[in-house]
Amino acid sequence: MDLTGIGSMNDGYLAGVYNTIKTDKAETDSFKNKLKSKDDKELMNACVEFESYFLKEMLKAMRKTVDKSDSFIPQSNAEEIFQDMLDDEYAKNAAKGSGTGLAKMMYEQLKVRGRGVTFEQIQNGEV
Repeated sequence: MDLTGIGSMNDGYLAGVYNTIKTDKAETDSFKNKLKSKDDKELMNACVEFESYFLKEMLKAMRKTVDKSDSFIPQSNAEEIFQDMLDDEYAKNAAKGSGTGLAKMMYEQLKVRGRGVTFEQIQNGEV
């Protein structure tokens, strides 16, 4: 029984998103190569993990908006678990690539904050 056509619209959209993220990976890799110290790498890893979690929650919220009552084939618990795991992998891969840029922005903000710089100093151009 061939089920390849089921959900093809969602899969096609996600494949397009994944390809876009994949093409921007070189830029992110060059940014990550600039991280020198162990603390910088740990901070960046934490920021990437947060972005991954954020993207997973966003995908979960997006999936809740799809009306499943009109579905020809009802979704089983196993399929829901698989979809959740798949969304987790999509989010991890997206965050490891260029993602939304959230991890990079968080890293830059937290790095400055870690040096004891205040937000007001940044706004005034003192840093």
